[in-house]
Amino acid sequence: ADTLGGGAYISTYLGGNVDAAVALSFSKAMHAALGSPPPLQQSDVHANTVMLLADEGSCWLVWAVGAKNPTDSNSAVETYWQLGPSEHGLSARLTLLEHLMYEPLFDALRTKQQLGYTVHCCARNTLQMLGFTVTVVSATHVPLEIEGRIGEFVASFLDSLAAMPATEFAKNVEAAVANRLQRDRNLAEEAARYFPEIEARTFVFDRAEREAELMRATSQSELAEWARRALVGDEARRLSVHVHKGGADPAGEALPDGALRFELETEKAKLSTWTQPDEPLPPLAM
Repeated sequence: ADTLGGGAYISTYLGGNVDAAVALSFSKAMHAALGSPPPLQQSDVHANTVMLLADEGSCWLVWAVGAKNPTDSNSAVETYWQLGPSEHGLSARLTLLEHLMYEPLFDALRTKQQLGYTVHCCARNTLQMLGFTVTVVSATHVPLEIEGRIGEFVASFLDSLAAMPATEFAKNVEAAVANRLQRDRNLAEEAARYFPEIEARTFVFDRAEREAELMRATSQSELAEWARRALVGDEARRLSVHVHKGGADPAGEALPDGALRFELETEKAKLSTWTQPDEPLPPLAM
């Protein structure tokens, strides 16, 4: 308790058959057990900070590294698009994008082109900065070739998204909404939804319902136009990590057209940062 004399920021989560009064009583007991430290000043609470790939406009950075295991025969590419601070509309569009792209990506790069066994895409939330990734691991192709195939697929996918029949798009939206609104099967799944809201200090406990409503409100043209701007247009902020198989020299790799080489240790200090704003605490329900 002596080490907490300067103050403490305590986060707790109680789930199950527990009402607000019991939860509050438990929190007070835990606070007392720690020596009743005073609350930290808001300015002393650790802030979540993320490096920005660019302050404005578009960019494409390539960070080439060698495999940590010198006998590894696989190469890998993870292409990451940094899209902006977390907000419900952007998150809704990302969920739809992942749902619509996941199977066509696997079918094109894994099943048909056979680049490798690992091919997937996903939305990403990094300390409340939203992004999107495409990842491919291959034992038969070098990173530059993989990057080219990813670029070709993305261009083709954007065309198909814009041309998709309206009925097919609507079915995909409803399927994505159903996935987003799946009921928790146990307390562990409920906690996995709720505690990250506490840990991140966002406190949006009805996030799935809010985003599902916005997913249904997103038109096909709106999604297609946004995806094109965000992935290949003047809003595209992209970092491609190229992992070369053991024994290969990443420094000798040619760059894709339009990309700039990025060296983490020397370049990261030049990047601007974004800090997550603190959200007010929700009212106490008793």
